[in-house]
Amino acid sequence: MKKKVILYSVVAIIVLLIFFAGYVAAWIETENFARENFGKAQEMLKEGKYLQALNGYQEFDPKAQKYVTYVGFSQISVMFKDSPIFGVPKIVDQSKQEVMKLIATMPTNDLETYFQSTVRNKNPYILYVVAELIHRYSKLGLSSQVGMYEHIFSLLGGKPDQIERYYNTLHTEAEK
Repeated sequence: MKKKVILYSVVAIIVLLIFFAGYVAAWIETENFARENFGKAQEMLKEGKYLQALNGYQEFDPKAQKYVTYVGFSQISVMFKDSPIFGVPKIVDQSKQEVMKLIATMPTNDLETYFQSTVRNKNPYILYVVAELIHRYSKLGLSSQVGMYEHIFSLLGGKPDQIERYYNTLHTEAEK
């Protein structure tokens, strides 16, 4: 009987070690993926391709004869959201900061396109985008756009008194 208990204990420990090793390997692989894609997103940013830097893009690889997908700062910023066991790599915070900088500084046409392409997705930055658009259109005196985006802000779960807070947080984070 004691031998069975010991055998089952050893098997359980081995299974746990294998599971743990797999988790560690996946975490490392995800971090490497995030670093590679962060570099690609920075390249897009240097080229003035703001939407590709934020959302990612596809590129044809002639050697592999297939398209390769690169994720942008937005996706990198949420990669480790549900797996903080080994901590969150610094690349995630850097990506969050890049997203905030881009939202605060990119041209309004690109910001509008970013809004339109991500409003249906689970974009954790959407209320910051809308607050930025409200402020930009308010400065231009375009009250119909301001009213429309204030309505959208509330439809997305924001409250009218939070617009200023989102705007200020966005610019505070963007300036870090």
